[in-house]
Parts: sequence; structure tokens; C-alpha cells
Amino acid sequence: MVTPSSSDLVEMLTARHHFSALQHRTFPVYFFLSITTSSALLSVWIWKHPDVIQQLSHPNVADVAQVYALGSVVFFQALNYFLILPLASMYVFLSLF
Repeated sequence: MVTPSSSDLVEMLTARHHFSALQHRTFPVYFFLSITTSSALLSVWIWKHPDVIQQLSHPNVADVAQVYALGSVVFFQALNYFLILPLASMYVFLSLF
């Protein structure tokens, strides 16, 4: 799987339309795995630390800060997966042809 860090090398070695097709296939998998892993970690963290639910309004508590961090990852990866990725794919494939 091509990760975002190795995509620079792949971009230099392949033609633009091949690179776009590759990213179109790999990035949804990457974002989906990131969303599911982060959601699972968030669920386990809340299950192991049930007191964070009562303390959600206190982000300076370390356990609650971890919930906010994992929740942010889930939110922004879902934003990428459901909104930005389809729009970018549509734009790239419209501009290629």
C-alpha cells in the first residue's frame, strides 16, 4: 500500500494519471483503516476510563485530553474520507480528461 509519506517517490516515478489512479484506490483504504482504528482506540479508552464521560468539560485532565485527541482524529479522518476525498477525486478525474 502506498502511504502518504511514500507518495512523493511514486509521484516522481509515474505519470500523472497513473499516480491519480493509484491514489484514488489507496487513500480510501488508508482513511477507512485510520477511522476504524481510531474509533476502536477511542472506544477502548472510554471503556477503560469511564470517568472521562463525567469530566468531558475539563479538557485539562489527561484522560479527557486523550479522548479529545482521539475524537479529533476520527472527526478529521472522516471529514477527509466522506467529503474531501470524493471532491478531490471528482476534480482530478474531470481535469485529466
